[in-house]
Amino acid sequence: MSDGPPFGPLREGAIVTDLTAETGGAPTPSERVKKPRKTYRQDWPAYNLAQARELRDVVYLAQDLCDTIPEEMSFQEPRGRHRIPLRDVAIPTILKAYHGLPGRRLGSLRDGGPLADLHDAGFISRAMHWNSVGNALRNERMSEVFQYLVEASAMPLIPVEQGDFSIDASVVNGAGRVHEGDPRYRGQSEHRIAKVHHVIGNRSGIVTAAAIEGPGAAESPMLPGLIYTTSKSFRIRNVFGDMAYTDYRSYRVVEALGGQGWFRFKETHTGRGGGAFGRMYHWAAAHPDEFFAMYFKRSNVEAVISAWKRTLLGGLRHKTETLRSKKETPMRNELYSVLVAHNIRVVIKFMYLLGIAPNFLPDAKDAPAYPSDDPLPLAH
Repeated sequence: MSDGPPFGPLREGAIVTDLTAETGGAPTPSERVKKPRKTYRQDWPAYNLAQARELRDVVYLAQDLCDTIPEEMSFQEPRGRHRIPLRDVAIPTILKAYHGLPGRRLGSLRDGGPLADLHDAGFISRAMHWNSVGNALRNERMSEVFQYLVEASAMPLIPVEQGDFSIDASVVNGAGRVHEGDPRYRGQSEHRIAKVHHVIGNRSGIVTAAAIEGPGAAESPMLPGLIYTTSKSFRIRNVFGDMAYTDYRSYRVVEALGGQGWFRFKETHTGRGGGAFGRMYHWAAAHPDEFFAMYFKRSNVEAVISAWKRTLLGGLRHKTETLRSKKETPMRNELYSVLVAHNIRVVIKFMYLLGIAPNFLPDAKDAPAYPSDDPLPLAH
């Protein structure tokens, strides 16, 4: 016979009375202890203002961000036709992800639409057809440009973050499906998958580094590159991740960058390998409560994933988070543009909450002025 209560364990917070001690039953309503509800203060006037002006400010910030694209990334060749500048195709790509627009809704100079409005308002220097945006998404070299934009869009939050970062991966479906004859066919028709690996700042929810690969890319091998990229701009104190990142290399990399890893250990781990992994394993075994109190800060990355899936991808598919693209390269670039749009939203929020300057270059001195009475260039 089990030594525990006959009706299962008592719920957390229950008061043990003579009756519950004897029967193991649930406490009566009068016996329950109410835990104080944890609340967070919010500057509601500033938050409301940020939400009210986000639709306008996102265009200005996308322009300022894309103006920082290095000239070395240009696709222009010494000979041949003059290509559309990268900033001019990157701006509508970001706004397409932000608004959840299909490609044809962008229009053209002849037919009108958002692209014509952006050109008339001076946000892009060259008029283009909506196919030009689609061609950019299908270009493999644009992935490097979008990776740069993800990292640059996090720069304004350097003063906000205090060294705590979380890492995780999430899978997003594409519009295309894998059919029989495809190398990835597994006996049934399935969506093509893009897997985003990213690091987020725990305080602001900004994405500091990202890499988008296929469904077979494991989490742990992606950690060194992503954390190193983050460390080039941000100070690393603590890095949080789930079991998928728990290995000797993860702890060693974080320690080499001046931080402490908090990755949940598996039942098969012993800590015999020593090093940063062994030290944390033995400390966590001796202090489980303190370890898990720190480890569960990784929940912030789950909140960020939920945020960009609901607010941005939700505009594409209301019930499921599905990209519009069907092939791997445009799926990757579309998802990068979603992360850039998410970062711009976060920057706008902290512009109003904390008064930070939206400077996307570390050495920028003067913050651009954003007029308060300008019409919304993409209001339709």
